[in-house]
Amino acid sequence: MRINMPLAEKRAIGARSWLAAAVGVCIAVAAAADDQTTLPPEAGAVLGRFIGQWETQARIQGQDTSEPAIELRGRGVGRWILGGRFVEFRTESVPPGQVEIQIMTYDEDTAAYRQWVFDSEGYTHDTVGEWDPASATLFWRGENAAGPFVIDDRWATPRRLEWRLRQTTATGELVEPIAGVLTKTD
Repeated sequence: MRINMPLAEKRAIGARSWLAAAVGVCIAVAAAADDQTTLPPEAGAVLGRFIGQWETQARIQGQDTSEPAIELRGRGVGRWILGGRFVEFRTESVPPGQVEIQIMTYDEDTAAYRQWVFDSEGYTHDTVGEWDPASATLFWRGENAAGPFVIDDRWATPRRLEWRLRQTTATGELVEPIAGVLTKTD
């Protein structure tokens, strides 16, 4: 700041500096709020495991096991949204092409976890989940056009999630088992 400037100019600079500082504090508070949950403590701790930056891998085995499995890689980001009531988990394949969004929460009225999934190819599902602390696994159950399915999200370590999707037809036949690993990178 110039020492010999008029008092009005000094006050204007001081007011702009104060305003910039106030805006910075508001942004920092809003960012901190996105890092926290307003869910009950146990539910927040379970879903909080998804928060952060991830590398993703998945393997899809078709019904014809003589055909090679499809291997996919990508990145994911989990963050608290909507006042800390929901986790948004976004993944994108590498190279880019497929995008998926998962929204997860804990429904206090039913004492169950909920998950909604949407992808760039039009696939959707919703599931109800149950946490098993003994195995550190979140079991998601749902049904889509192909039949009922179960997704096991098992935390091998706080930085490694191993998951698998098992879907069966109405006659109990296994349809395209899918498995994957998420590795935390931050």
